[in-house]
Amino acid sequence: MILHILKKDVRHLWGPIALTLVLLAVLAREDRWRMDWMPGLNEGWLNLLLPLAWATLTALVIQEEALTGDRQFWITRPYRRGKLLAAKALFLLLCIHAPAMIADGYIVAGRGFSPLKYLPQLLTKQMLLAGALVLPAAALAALTRNLVQFLLGAIAIPVGVLFFASSMRAPFSRPSEQHTREALAIIAIGTVGGVVLLLRYLARRPVLSRALAAAGALVGAAILIFAPPEFSAVARAALSHPPGSPVIRLVQRDSDVDLQSSWYMPNMVTAALPITIESIPDGSRIRVEPLTLTVLAAASDRYAMPARIPYRPFEKIPVMAYFQALEGRKPWLMLRLDRAVYARLESSPVRVYGRAMVSFYRRGETTWMPVGSTESAPEVGRCTAMEIEDYSGGGLKVVCESPAGVPRFTAVRLTSQADGREWRGRWLGDASVSVPGPRQAWLSPVERQDAFFRASERDWKAPGGQWLIPRTLIGSLKIGVTPDIDTGYAVVDYDLTDVPLSRFVLPPRQ
Repeated sequence: MILHILKKDVRHLWGPIALTLVLLAVLAREDRWRMDWMPGLNEGWLNLLLPLAWATLTALVIQEEALTGDRQFWITRPYRRGKLLAAKALFLLLCIHAPAMIADGYIVAGRGFSPLKYLPQLLTKQMLLAGALVLPAAALAALTRNLVQFLLGAIAIPVGVLFFASSMRAPFSRPSEQHTREALAIIAIGTVGGVVLLLRYLARRPVLSRALAAAGALVGAAILIFAPPEFSAVARAALSHPPGSPVIRLVQRDSDVDLQSSWYMPNMVTAALPITIESIPDGSRIRVEPLTLTVLAAASDRYAMPARIPYRPFEKIPVMAYFQALEGRKPWLMLRLDRAVYARLESSPVRVYGRAMVSFYRRGETTWMPVGSTESAPEVGRCTAMEIEDYSGGGLKVVCESPAGVPRFTAVRLTSQADGREWRGRWLGDASVSVPGPRQAWLSPVERQDAFFRASERDWKAPGGQWLIPRTLIGSLKIGVTPDIDTGYAVVDYDLTDVPLSRFVLPPRQ
């Protein structure tokens, strides 16, 4: 019976199946030949159209034997609901997941990687595709009467979530925090979608399945829109095994020369609080990111750094914070206070408390390459250095790609063999451009990141010249790629008491 239902569905839906296969083939070809981290306009549109086509195909096959109502022809036939569910699952595996897996293998092999070596990453991508698209679409189709109702829900729900998500922002949101929230939302929505399908096919509980679907959609949307960075950090820390349990304390220390000045901001005051981070194993490297921070004065004036706030460009933020100089130098907790807020706090000691995310990492091996070459960089992937030309004069681009993902902190530095000069400070993925049209490649099995150094006709010595490369030296450059590999995460509570802010305020840079 399972094969009978499967053959009937394939015969009825051969047109939509062929359309999805054509879209997938075109997308795979575009992705396979793409060198840059950002896809072209055609590939960007295909990354939108193909998921919509897959979702529509999922709805069509589910509604071949619609579950909503009591007048469907198949109810009078000897269909067992368990076998009907198995036939639909087999259809989705053969018509969506199998072609997507083949296309991913083609792209990975075309980019110079072995699909067998990266089979775990390819299977993980299929699980994400099921959780983010196939299972939710199948659950929605099982709850609607026809394709029109399905399309209304399939378009309205994601558009609403994206609208509210884009209107909320975190002041110090990092890509890892966003990826963690997205992964948790996919797990929640995919799990609920699977349970709803079981209830609709096996238990025949329409009211319970609708309530569960609504609850799952709300939970997933809440994670994407309202979950603060602290939520993602706690989840990452719970799944990792950090090598230590850090403790953050305020210490007495003479001011560093490097922190005698800060960038001038007319409406902000910058204070540098000297801290120490204890209980760190010898040889461990760490980065610290603030999750929450509150400044409490003796007069009960309380000012908190917002975790996620509505996007209002002209709204004042009372306090912001970040940690500075945590590698090879003494650490500081940097506070940026609105000038009116500082005026209320400067006369008496304050209490500064909150939570921070400590990331442990180790420094990877440096891979050196000349301009115009492609090298395999351990724990990074395959990196290519090339000289490019554009409307503003061109420069040097370094692109690294890997099916396993590129470490989020991968440093790129240049050394001139002609005069020994060195350029530092670039990270893969630290720059972006704004272009019209969709330019996301979330269906790609290969992650690409790049760093760009602008070329100049003159030998710049002025401030800011460290980002410019004399064009005459490009041929003599050696490029070094060094990854920082995360080894664990920890969430730390800190409480700094009796802090005289006026003592630690930095004068503005002249």
